[in-house]
Amino acid sequence: METKKYQALFQIQFLQGCDCITCHNKHCRNCADFKHRRLSRSELIEMSRYYAVTEKLHRYLCNNLPITITNPSIKKRLNDFTAWAKKFVSTEVNEDDENDSNIDFPTAILAINGISDIFPFALLSNDKSLSDTNSAIDEELITKLTNRLSAHPEVVGALTALVFSNVEMLNTKKLNYFSSIRAFVLMFAFPQIYDIAFLDDVLERLVSLLASTGPENRRIVEYFFTSNPKLLSSAVSACHFSISHYFSQTFSNEVHDKHTFECCKAIGVLYSANLDCEKGQPSSLFYDYHINQRIKPETELKIDPKQSLLQFPFVLSLQTKYNLCRSQSVEIMSSLANSTYTPGALTLKITITGNIDPCFTIHVRRDHLIEDAVSQIKGQNPMFYLKMIKVIFEGEPAVDVGGSSREFFYLLSDKIFSIDFGLFSTVENNQYVWFNQNFSMDRISSYQFAGTIVGLAVYNSILLPVRFPRILYKKILCPEQPITLQDYAEVDAKAASSLYYMMLMRSKGQDIMQLDLTFDVTVSSKQTIPLRKGSEGLEVNNSNLEEYIQEYVFYYLFTYIQQPFEAFSKGFKMVCRASAYSMLDPSELSILVSGEEAMDWQALKANCTYTEGYSSESHFIKWFWEIFDGEFSNDEKKMFLKFVTGTDQSPLGGLGNVKMVIQKSEMIERFPVAHTCFNLLCLPAYPTKEEMLKKVKNAIKFSEGFSVV
Repeated sequence: METKKYQALFQIQFLQGCDCITCHNKHCRNCADFKHRRLSRSELIEMSRYYAVTEKLHRYLCNNLPITITNPSIKKRLNDFTAWAKKFVSTEVNEDDENDSNIDFPTAILAINGISDIFPFALLSNDKSLSDTNSAIDEELITKLTNRLSAHPEVVGALTALVFSNVEMLNTKKLNYFSSIRAFVLMFAFPQIYDIAFLDDVLERLVSLLASTGPENRRIVEYFFTSNPKLLSSAVSACHFSISHYFSQTFSNEVHDKHTFECCKAIGVLYSANLDCEKGQPSSLFYDYHINQRIKPETELKIDPKQSLLQFPFVLSLQTKYNLCRSQSVEIMSSLANSTYTPGALTLKITITGNIDPCFTIHVRRDHLIEDAVSQIKGQNPMFYLKMIKVIFEGEPAVDVGGSSREFFYLLSDKIFSIDFGLFSTVENNQYVWFNQNFSMDRISSYQFAGTIVGLAVYNSILLPVRFPRILYKKILCPEQPITLQDYAEVDAKAASSLYYMMLMRSKGQDIMQLDLTFDVTVSSKQTIPLRKGSEGLEVNNSNLEEYIQEYVFYYLFTYIQQPFEAFSKGFKMVCRASAYSMLDPSELSILVSGEEAMDWQALKANCTYTEGYSSESHFIKWFWEIFDGEFSNDEKKMFLKFVTGTDQSPLGGLGNVKMVIQKSEMIERFPVAHTCFNLLCLPAYPTKEEMLKKVKNAIKFSEGFSVV
């Protein structure tokens, strides 16, 4: 019997490893220097028999094997508690019963008290050993259990004691064990961590522990949160609460303090974990309200980077980042206009000599828009890109105070990113544009020009009528991040669906080899190319499917379009190369390029103001909004938005940030006139609603270059 026990323990030790992340037993798989790593599974099983029958080898049994393996009685206690918990949460609750009389409070308290010493292993979702690939957390069960129990004062004391005891355990053991990390993650499911009376003893210590996670176990901590996104969200909320509590106690507006930085570091661990989630939480989850309320862009850019919150960009809202980018851009523009520039804390360095034009002025003809733009932008001294851009349409009286520039970028991007121009193609769902896979090498410089146009638009706060898939911005901003199948789905949904189907086939036990696939692709020239060097003719099977998918996705999202992408990226970074832009994440940069995707037309209406005899109660204004709401299609509404503002995109923060003004005009025989620099619509007081409808529709339909400045 003893021999069988040792054999089972050694087998687990050799095949799975122990509970310790930094184990130093060379006979344990978790040890970095595991001496039997090259042996096969069958050889390790045979060796476990040998170690079991040879008593002198018993000393090599790892001391860090989990108690669920070494102690059968503890495993039984854990199984009993899990069974009780599942039965407990499945008990129906009578909504009319305020006391929830179905709860057996004495039994519940005894059950909670009974796991205080073994909590790190409580509520295991499977029988596998805890590892960097198995957190064994049943999120749904733990959430239901804590929510139901915490609603009743009768058991709150037991829950609080459970939390306290495990916080003490975590401080003693730190996060050097898979079980302690598991307990740490579970802590964020308990509302007791927010108890004001014990805040410093519980929440602050948890946040501090998360912030101080060492490099050897941070990867494991991140995995445990990645595989449990609900608990990740709870942990982020806990960090925000800690910051909020600090400011409420100190009544301070100073954000450059130890506590705030510690909380930001903790959020950074969670943000990193979120990046690996298949469907991660939105960036906005990590924005901290109190920090964003107190940060001052004009000063933050000038302080020592090691003392700046810029090292924690994930806590800064997109609005704050935009303000930082804009503040930095305006400083550079102003410096260039005055022929003096002192970089200060900025990462960008510029040398200025001689007298220069304060603006980057472009003269274009409408019928030669691309040719004129290329001749004046392509190959220009990059310093000029950093000045404020102004556009003059030849033969037109308008002076550019914003409107002409917006129209120029709109028209130019509408042409160069079109299918007809040949640089880009439209993906299947027509939502995004992507690099044309049939690109010509002699047009690589055109991709750099396209990237420069996008960079100039962002730098000058101008939206473009084009959307790129998120992977483009990910490759520009975060080249170190792995490319995923989800990224590929944005570019080729049909091909991605086929790859997902192959994974489904394998999960159902089907043989992938029946598909007769190899590690090769056929490009547009009908030439067969291996996905990587040496993979010619290699068959795809159930064992190498993940590798095949990874190589396939990498080829089409990187290798195949590497040259046009690198040219595009180079053009973009020639403009957006200052430090503030590096803080943006892919989703945020997408908004700065193309605006918000949602179009809240009611917000536009609510934020509109009136002048020169009009008010919200004027029957002419009521006519107008009745026409807008009831007679305009969504495309016509976007045309109207472009007519008034110069762009049909919703800006950062949505259409509620568009301050449109409608001004009365007595020239009823004329079409409405728009002044895009002021978002001003001059609307005549037409005698009938029908005439207003006709005139407004014609105005937005034939508006290009007409009465806009």
